[in-house]
Amino acid sequence: MIKNNLSENPWTPQDEGDHYPSRKEWWDVETLFKTLDDKKKWSFKGSMAYEQETPSCFIINLLFDIDSNRCVFNKAVNDDINKFVHKKNIVDLKYEDFTIKGIYPHYHLHLDKKDSDCVIDMALEAKILPHWSAQDSTYGYLPFGLDHYRYGWLLNFDTTGYIKLNDKIHEIKGKGYMEHAWGNWSYSNPFKRFSGIKKTISTYGNLFNWWIKNNKLKIPDKIALTTDNNPFGYDWFWSVLDND
Repeated sequence: MIKNNLSENPWTPQDEGDHYPSRKEWWDVETLFKTLDDKKKWSFKGSMAYEQETPSCFIINLLFDIDSNRCVFNKAVNDDINKFVHKKNIVDLKYEDFTIKGIYPHYHLHLDKKDSDCVIDMALEAKILPHWSAQDSTYGYLPFGLDHYRYGWLLNFDTTGYIKLNDKIHEIKGKGYMEHAWGNWSYSNPFKRFSGIKKTISTYGNLFNWWIKNNKLKIPDKIALTTDNNPFGYDWFWSVLDND
């Protein structure tokens, strides 16, 4: 059953916490902010995930100095799946000295990057309700080959806190984004599993019904087949306008 009450938070605590033992699951935070003392612009990405095909966890920490067009650090590592700690019914994630904690609308991110002499501490406060991908048609469920996953995001945070670089502490202010996805799909073999086929078929059907209600059926003028059309991928971008 598809829910459509957009005045209520569509995320439950069960949605925000882990769904282990899903085949894959990730949480990702993206931020754009300024250091208030020198007005410099920065971007930080922090992501934590696990997958059970290997199995492993996958961790990303990236700090980019926008004004200098310089990457301060970029860590993207596969590691022992047991080194990534996560809990149910709440965002409570930990990998070494990197943590993300909270529940809508308040979250907190902390990173102690000793090898780069950097500490990042951010309070993330949501300005809008979370949203599911394809919320009007499948309420976050998306098909992938013969299986499916669920994908939700929170598009607008106020970001405050501090960043410590080379023993100097800078107060920060900016915007943030968070997403959460989980499911039992496989990038390498999307047609291998049949365990979720009933849900996958209904998801394809709901998406098709939504499409035909919003588009006129017609014979296309032409069909192009190219080597870079991958039906099992997507392009992504995020922005927040000046008026939020």
